[in-house]
Amino acid sequence: MAANQLQGAGVELRITSDQLITDLHRRHLGGMGPTNVLSFPLENSVPGSYDNLGSVVVSADAVLREAFLYQQDPQSHFIRLLTHALLHLAGYEHGELMEEMTENTVVLMQGTHFVNYSANSES
Repeated sequence: MAANQLQGAGVELRITSDQLITDLHRRHLGGMGPTNVLSFPLENSVPGSYDNLGSVVVSADAVLREAFLYQQDPQSHFIRLLTHALLHLAGYEHGELMEEMTENTVVLMQGTHFVNYSANSES
C-alpha cells in the first residue's frame, strides 16, 4: 500500500496500562502476560477504503519499562511502537522493510514535539 493511500486515514489510539493490555492480549490473541502494543484492523471495512484503519492500543507501562531497559528516550520508543502498529494496520508484516520504515520514522520524529506531557511546559 502506498503512503499516499493512507493520507487522511483515521485510527483509534488508546494508551493504557499493563493490566488492560494483558486482558486484551489474552482475549484476542491468546497471549500470556502484557505486551507493548496491539493493533486491531477495522472489521467490515470496504476494500480499498482507508478512512479508518482500525485501533492501536499501547501500554504506557511497557513504553516506560522498555525505554529504560533499551536505554532509549520514552518518546522515541513510543513513536517506534506506534509506527510498528500503524504499519501492521496498513498491511505490512514483520521483516526488513517494516523495520527500516519504523526506524526512519523514529529518526524523522526525533526532536519534534509529537509527544510532550511535561507538567512544566508552557502552551
